[in-house]
Amino acid sequence: MDKPADDRTSRFSAGITKAKERQKRYQDKLEQHPLASFPIESFRRFNKIEGKHLAIVIALNLFVAVIPLIIRRDQRGSQA
Repeated sequence: MDKPADDRTSRFSAGITKAKERQKRYQDKLEQHPLASFPIESFRRFNKIEGKHLAIVIALNLFVAVIPLIIRRDQRGSQA
């Protein structure tokens, strides 16, 4: 009785392995394409340098720097 289950598991594993190989070949081919290689490498670099964290820091710094300027401009406008 264990034979059919083992056979299904091995076929499933073989299918997964083939799918991973196809995906790897497609990815390698895509990386060779000039228009696709730049965005792929940019995305990898973004993740490597923790780009999400850096983007949040930059956005917060911009918010802290710009909001007081906007408030000050509005105060000047109401005095005139």
